[in-house]
Amino acid sequence: MEKKTRPVDTRIRQTRQGYAVPRRIRELRIGPGNEVGGWHIDDGGAFTSDEDANGFRIILDAANTEISFDAGVRIKNTSTPFSGVGGMAIEHGDGVVSVEVSGDGDGLGSQQVLLKNASGSVYVGIQRDLAGDTRIIMGGLPSSPVGLSSGTVWNDGGTLKIV
Repeated sequence: MEKKTRPVDTRIRQTRQGYAVPRRIRELRIGPGNEVGGWHIDDGGAFTSDEDANGFRIILDAANTEISFDAGVRIKNTSTPFSGVGGMAIEHGDGVVSVEVSGDGDGLGSQQVLLKNASGSVYVGIQRDLAGDTRIIMGGLPSSPVGLSSGTVWNDGGTLKIV
């Protein structure tokens, strides 16, 4: 009895087994001291690109769940795995100014986008609550126009005013 064989498309087979990438790529190992296509593992274990013409690098740091750029900008994961709670923050410097996109549960909870200072005491944002209502929120606004520059928004007992 003659046995017939046919080629197997490994991409389809591996996808059916739950793998999204072909085996050759999935099994690629890069360790400290190795470099692949201008990327290497740095001393802290982060996956780091070579510097570009301006001296900047991209750093993928799984230990701190962030992507950073040598220019002082970081994209940080703030999510709790598998919960839908949290989101991501884009920070400049040491978080002096950040944009945070977050929510509190797999599309069923509230979501918000905030532009805020490092401590979170001053912020402007858009928020969608559990009922689906959307609003603009602000916190930490000055309560007096004294010393403010022209065009600055301040809170006069619940009424927004512009200097």
